[in-house]
Amino acid sequence: MANLLERATLPILIITILMTAGFAIGFIDPPSFNTDLTTFVPEDENDVIIETVDAQLTETGLPFYTHITRDDGGNVLSWDSILIQENALYELENQSSMQSNLIISNISAPGILQLALDESDASGTLSDYDSWGSFLNETVDESTTCT
Repeated sequence: MANLLERATLPILIITILMTAGFAIGFIDPPSFNTDLTTFVPEDENDVIIETVDAQLTETGLPFYTHITRDDGGNVLSWDSILIQENALYELENQSSMQSNLIISNISAPGILQLALDESDASGTLSDYDSWGSFLNETVDESTTCT
């Protein structure tokens, strides 16, 4: 029996080394596990919108979203709030221009309203108007019916 073990020592050693090398290959490129919980959330219509915006914004820079609220809990789309946001946007754009134009583009309520004003026959800025009514009277055609 001892003689048999002496002769089998070299093959046992070679087989053991080959098996160890075979198992080690499995650790070189281990399988990846997806731990991102958002991949398990069902998709809805908001995901399509977010993906569209992300695709457009990533071409120009990093997207930065800001959630706007009023301290008193009021409506952020009231005309007074729009004018406050317009001033904040103006200050932000000035700061950006002084720091190598950090903000390439933005989408904001005051920006969209100013664009509507620029594309209409009216002129000036949002601060030239004192209410939604006066703004809409200048930017919306009289033949337009709102329901």
